[in-house]
Amino acid sequence: MKMYEKLFRSHYPNDMFDVHFPELRMQNAYQETQTTSQISLVFSILAILIACMGVFGLTAFMAEQRTKETGIRKVMGARVIDIVRLFTNNYVKLLLISLVIAIPIAWWVGDRYLQNFAYRISLSWWMFAAAALITIVLTLLTVSAIAIKAAIANPVMSLQTE
Repeated sequence: MKMYEKLFRSHYPNDMFDVHFPELRMQNAYQETQTTSQISLVFSILAILIACMGVFGLTAFMAEQRTKETGIRKVMGARVIDIVRLFTNNYVKLLLISLVIAIPIAWWVGDRYLQNFAYRISLSWWMFAAAALITIVLTLLTVSAIAIKAAIANPVMSLQTE
């Protein structure tokens, strides 16, 4: 470094000798992107937790409202899987509609975002399929937890008048 500084000073005596390494320049260039990525990850996890809590609360409310219906179905011979299916069918339909809307929008936004980089990846279908699968599994687990609890409850208790 001393030799380079001496050579630099011989050619440019009034300028300041400032050294920049390519690795540091590259790291600084993508520092903002890394920070944005970390913030997006935290808020995405927070949004998923809030969504799961909302689905859980809505399912619990629906199960409470349909307590007598569930009891009558059990007395008439419905199996636990039938009652769980009754609860999950509505959610699966809504979830599929939302995925049909969200996946093309996410593809377009992701593609537009990636166009700002010199070295970029291409978006693959499996990334969106994995996200959809995780969403479906989380929703079904959340809804099924309440639906199973409602399905295994004693039907006599639900049919008693208050």
